Amino acid sequence: MEMFRGRPKLFKNRDILSPLFVPDTLQDREEELADISMYLGYILDGAIPPHLLIVGSPGSGKTVCVKYALNELRKYGDIPVSYVVADGTAYQIITALARNFGCDVALKGMGFTEIWSVFEKKMSDSRAIIVLDEID
Repeated sequence: MEMFRGRPKLFKNRDILSPLFVPDTLQDREEELADISMYLGYILDGAIPPHLLIVGSPGSGKTVCVKYALNELRKYGDIPVSYVVADGTAYQIITALARNFGCDVALKGMGFTEIWSVFEKKMSDSRAIIVLDEID
């Protein structure tokens, strides 16, 4: 194992290359973050946040801005949040949402309507933020 320790390091932090990485600060995104936080902040008052659609060209920072805002929102309390990359079928998306919110749904043997019913029942008296990324 000692032979691997002497290799040169090209990066201080390789994690920043991951598409999942969210930096501690975002530069030049103050306006976008203010807009996003204005909408997400409704949940702090116990209100239902309005729907928010964020559009822009690939690589423009939509995802990282939303993830950053969600991280900041979580600092204000135990806010239920589900972030799902919606690049699958409706069945896969509702299953991911249900599981993210602690619903007991099987990976097989349950239909869409049944999973939706379980999810709807679980969330009926709750306020939550649901982010569907890549819905195009």
